[in-house]
Amino acid sequence: MTTSTNPLEPTAHEQYMLELVNRARLNPDAEVARNPYVSDLNEDLAPGTISNTAKQPLAFNFQLIDAARKHSQWMLDTDTFSHTGAGGSTPTQRMQAAGYQFTGSWASGENIAWKGTTGTPDVTAFVAAQHDSLFDSAGHRKNILNDTFKEIGIGILTGVFNGYNAVMTTQNFAKSGSATFLTGVAFNDLVTDDNFYTVGEGLGGIKVDAIRQSDNQLFSTYTFGSGGYQLALDPGTYTVNFSGGLLNTTFTQTVTLGSQNIKLDLATDQLTPLPTLGLNLIGTISNDILTGGDGNDTLDGREANDTLSGLNGNDILLGGSGNDILDGGNGDDQLDGGTGADRLLGSNGNDILVGGGNADRLNGGAGNDTLTGSAGSDKFVFDSGRTFSGSDFGVDSITDFVTGVDKIVVDQTTFGSITSSQIAIAANDSLAATSTGLIVYSQGTGNLFYNQNGSLAGLGTGSQLATIDNDNNSLTAAPALTTADFQIVA
Repeated sequence: MTTSTNPLEPTAHEQYMLELVNRARLNPDAEVARNPYVSDLNEDLAPGTISNTAKQPLAFNFQLIDAARKHSQWMLDTDTFSHTGAGGSTPTQRMQAAGYQFTGSWASGENIAWKGTTGTPDVTAFVAAQHDSLFDSAGHRKNILNDTFKEIGIGILTGVFNGYNAVMTTQNFAKSGSATFLTGVAFNDLVTDDNFYTVGEGLGGIKVDAIRQSDNQLFSTYTFGSGGYQLALDPGTYTVNFSGGLLNTTFTQTVTLGSQNIKLDLATDQLTPLPTLGLNLIGTISNDILTGGDGNDTLDGREANDTLSGLNGNDILLGGSGNDILDGGNGDDQLDGGTGADRLLGSNGNDILVGGGNADRLNGGAGNDTLTGSAGSDKFVFDSGRTFSGSDFGVDSITDFVTGVDKIVVDQTTFGSITSSQIAIAANDSLAATSTGLIVYSQGTGNLFYNQNGSLAGLGTGSQLATIDNDNNSLTAAPALTTADFQIVA
């Protein structure tokens, strides 16, 4: 394992605060809902001052960390809480004095916070409380959610301040020129199993290689002791490898950088035996392609029209806004399309698919899946892409079918040259099994069948495909489907 001794690397508490800041930037509305003091993103601001779209994540900069720590120390030493620092300096001057160079199009900003006690400070709890308080303040919230900024330095120090045992924090925000960063954190989610970084969970010494696909040029770094990392990269598509440290294999992902930073996290909740790690991969405001690996991944597309592929493991795929394509792959996955017109495919495993707002297409694939269309005119698709085989399907649960609005879609590739005349409605399951129809809905139970042998007894090589409900309540009668609620596609 390679261990750095750079004193300007972030501490675990500074890393924790960055993760809180980036959490807010990547989903401002969710941060408002989470914050105990704020009820509106533009509270105490003119309407529209801060948009609710995702903001690019911030990357650490050593010079900015140095400037932030020195100002926090100066405030502790002088019992002064102010943006005006040593020698009457401004935040920008302190950043420059620490060696940060502002070139081209640049910007800077600063937040400061302190919290004290007559006892022993719980630094982790104080950091979380400071983040909530800063987000509550309109001016500080504008800095936290300013999409111009690309880099940050955080200085968190403890000491006596005005008679209290205090935690003093400075956040220095900056943007210089056109530099773009791949950033993130590697962590073992065992201290608090919440799929989010906690102090004590960082995985240091992991090598991060980014190989530019256009020319195979290699860019490398190692995660800090806190687990964080960053790489300055030109726009392009990169193969990113995580290796070494506590990893017993190389973990590979592909990312495409444009003009904004991208956050790529590596997360696990197991250390013994050595883990197959999962990813927390978060998209940008552009059209992203996010691909998981063999672990239990979380892929969050956020803005625009994204393509998310979970591959192996029990994954969580979140489309966000835009018209997204989500494929869970192997494992028991959770897919949520968000607000756009999305296409969701569970693939293998027992998956949970939620379309969200708008008109979505939901295909559970193999396994016993739970399909919820939510708002909009949704289509529940039964199509394996090949001739019917029982192993390609399970018995899905469709929870909220609305007759006259939603559709059951059956594909001729899977169910042969089926025609609309071979869609049938039966009074009960027994009559469904002897119906002349090939796709038969049992009005009595809500069960949907592929009745391969027609009027002969049983279903032949067919099977039950789904149980259909209209309000997530099994105590009510099954919805009264008609043949008009079905659609046949070639």
